[in-house]
Formats: sequence, structure tokens, C-alpha cells
Amino acid sequence: MADLEARVAELGRAPVTSGQMSDRVSTMLSLATAEAESIRDSAHATADRIRAEAEEDAWRLREAAGSELADVRGSAEAIRAEHTAVLDAARARAREIILAAERDARRLDDEAARRRQEIDEDHRLASDLRRSETLREVTRQHDASMAAAATTRREAEEEARRIVDDAHRRADQLVSRARRHVDDLRVLRERVLDDLGAIRAKLEPVPGTGDDVEFDLPEEPDLNSSDG
Repeated sequence: MADLEARVAELGRAPVTSGQMSDRVSTMLSLATAEAESIRDSAHATADRIRAEAEEDAWRLREAAGSELADVRGSAEAIRAEHTAVLDAARARAREIILAAERDARRLDDEAARRRQEIDEDHRLASDLRRSETLREVTRQHDASMAAAATTRREAEEEARRIVDDAHRRADQLVSRARRHVDDLRVLRERVLDDLGAIRAKLEPVPGTGDDVEFDLPEEPDLNSSDG
């Protein structure tokens, strides 16, 4: 290349004859051809470097997105498991409360029945007036016992409903957080796709190289969760 440039400079200083002109033209054509080859070689090297960098960036982005998706799926599974555990615990607790209330109600009924039997035995030995007063007391106590049992059962059912409602609320919060996390991952996926588009834009064919050169980028990562 340097020899050709020196030859062109030498011919430019010498008197021009037809033979020298032909030599000058031939030398200039050789110089132009060599310069074109140098430009093409440099362009190919630049294109190869850009393609290698783009492929490396694309793989790195896909691996990062895949790792994030795996984390989100793991979190979603953990949230579903915790949701199920919370609801199961709430239902079990509600059943325990209702069963305890029913046991208390039966115990109160048994105590009232036993007192009625005791009072009936006393009635046989007491006067009509005594029996009348005692029966009224038994009736009052029975009514009070039934009212207490109903109150206990109602309070137990309200407590059970409160526990189940609280469990549903906590589960809904957990699911909402998981959905927000998945939405964040979808935004990340769009950003990765935008970056891949920008990388493709950088890999346009280099002018002056004859046929257009196309570069195949890695396939876009599949970020659609199979969990819905």
C-alpha cells in the first residue's frame, strides 16, 4: 500500500508521457483496489465484532430474564402453598370453635336436664306451692341455659367467620403481590425485546461489500408463564 502511494507520488512529479500516463492510471487503479480491500476488511472486522457483542448481550439478557422468571414461578408456588395452608388452618380453627360451642351447649343442656330431674325428685316430697315455685325456677334456669348456649354458639360462629375472612384477606394480599411481581417481569420482558430490536438495528448490512450480510440473533426467550 505504501509502495503504491510512493509510486503515484513519483509519477505525479515526472513529466507526463502517454506511457507514463498509462503507468500512472494503472498504479492509481491498483492503489484504489488495495484501499477498497482494506476498507472492506476493516468493515468485516467491525461487523464481526458488533455481531459478537450483540450475541453476548442477547444471551446475557435472556439468561437474566429466565432466572427472574424462575424466581417468580418459585415465589408463586410458595404463595399458593401458603394460601392453602392459611385457609386450611382457618377452616380447622373454625371447626374447633364450632365443636367446642356445640360441646358447651350439650353440657349446659345436660346440666339443665340433671337439675330438672333433681327438682322433680324434690317435687314429689314438697307441697304444691313448693313444686310450683321450683318449676318456675327450673324453667327460668333452663331458659337462661339455652340462652347462654345460643350466645356461646353465635359467638363461636362469628369468631370462625372472622378467622376465615382474615385468612382470605391475607391470601388475597399474597396473590396480589405475586401478580405485581409477574407484571414487573412482563415489563422486563418488553425491555429485553426492545434491547434485542436495537441490537438488530445496529447489525444493518455494511455498504460496499457486495451481497448484504445478515446476522442471526439468538431466539427470543419464552417468558410466558405456563402457570397463567
